[in-house]
Amino acid sequence: MNGRQFVYFMQGLTKAYPGAPKKLFENKKEKGTYPVPEHPGKQEPKPIHGFTTVVKKPFIRVWGPEYVNVALILDADDTIRRCVGEQQWPEKPADVQVIPGVKEKIEAWLKANNTNLLFGASNQSAVDKGRMTIAEVEACFAETNKQLGLDVPWLYSPWLPPKNITYCRKPHCGMGAQLIYEHKLLPSKCLYVGDSTSDKTFAQRCGFQYQHPKEFFGW
Repeated sequence: MNGRQFVYFMQGLTKAYPGAPKKLFENKKEKGTYPVPEHPGKQEPKPIHGFTTVVKKPFIRVWGPEYVNVALILDADDTIRRCVGEQQWPEKPADVQVIPGVKEKIEAWLKANNTNLLFGASNQSAVDKGRMTIAEVEACFAETNKQLGLDVPWLYSPWLPPKNITYCRKPHCGMGAQLIYEHKLLPSKCLYVGDSTSDKTFAQRCGFQYQHPKEFFGW
């Protein structure tokens, strides 16, 4: 009987491929999902499972020659803006206050890295909670851009588990995967700035560099 070999890789985002869907942030339940890395499961494979050998190898991201672009990617709340309303996060444009000095730091990073690619990636679960509409979320982003003086394209996840299970919500890598695929980003050269543990995990899963806002903006 021929033996079987199991090669065990760490979980991560693999090389983008022809035919990958362009929109990767849609509701998994209603519209289907996009290809994601296979998870090795909670139990490591062992020869007792029927394999003659088990070889552990580190996960390595491999990108095609077209993946060369550099980008700065930002979280929104408590990263570049604060809420001056009654809630923890902005629910209407009047609640939005862009933190002083962030524009200058953003522009300096873009200039130093010879790129004009700037994006936002934010969880906006207030929609799923019934507190906000899509229109209100987008109005708050429009006000953020107005105060910031920069035209930031925002990706956001309106979903909240367990009601809606989706890979677009950070710390999952869906929004990052969309940016990488659509803009041919080289993740190791890109920087994600966010204030939470889920932001840091999101960056790690996408292969982005990561900085906390205090570090990036020098607060």
